[in-house]
Amino acid sequence: MEITGNMQQAAFALNSAQNADMQISQARLSRAEGAPKGRSAFARMLEADPQQDAKLKESCIQMESIFVKQMLTVMRKSVEKTGLIDGGQAEEIFTDMLYDKYAEEMSRSHTLGLARTIYSQLTGGKKWA
Repeated sequence: MEITGNMQQAAFALNSAQNADMQISQARLSRAEGAPKGRSAFARMLEADPQQDAKLKESCIQMESIFVKQMLTVMRKSVEKTGLIDGGQAEEIFTDMLYDKYAEEMSRSHTLGLARTIYSQLTGGKKWA
């Protein structure tokens, strides 16, 4: 009985190895036939639909804008107020809106490159065009 159990285990191990080898061979074959290497399903979907690609670019710009706004807000808090010409709540609201606009313009000018990096990461290395 013990011999048949060992034989069954050996047969199972051999079968598993053959299946793994077959999967590796199929993966190599599909790459050789022109399947995009390293392209995610998300990246392929964007190639098929240019409108989704434009929406993703806009979303990446907005994400960079949010990051830049946070950075500017923290920088503004580091500046000490003297109390001499502070405008109160109205000045705070205006400054906040102004920094929103600054952040948006900085992101749209592509000077920081964060939106392009986010886009590249999400699309599997596709370049911003």
